[in-house]
Amino acid sequence: MSKPPPLQQNDYIRSKDVDNRASLWRRIMWRIEAIAWDTLYWWPLSKLSPERASNIGGWAGRKLGPLLSQHKVALDNLRYAYPDWDDAKITATALQAWESAGRTAGELPHLANIDPY
Repeated sequence: MSKPPPLQQNDYIRSKDVDNRASLWRRIMWRIEAIAWDTLYWWPLSKLSPERASNIGGWAGRKLGPLLSQHKVALDNLRYAYPDWDDAKITATALQAWESAGRTAGELPHLANIDPY
């Protein structure tokens, strides 16, 4: 039995069952989302250096994260986990978490090129 060819960087495997159950409108929306993802996120960040993309992602995470409903959940969870912390430290920690998530998002287009060693 021969082995299947190795996956390439842009290969994506999705079950045929998902496509069979999805409506035509849903499949069209998936295509639109993929085009938007590639043109608004992936392509611009992939043209920057990893450091610059990480910095932009961190900045965006710090600015956009507190606007999301998940920010309140993060603040509440930090208050439960660290009842002795004051509000300033809790807010600073939540902002650092958003920045870290943003940096990770900024670095995603560069993962194939980043050498961890």
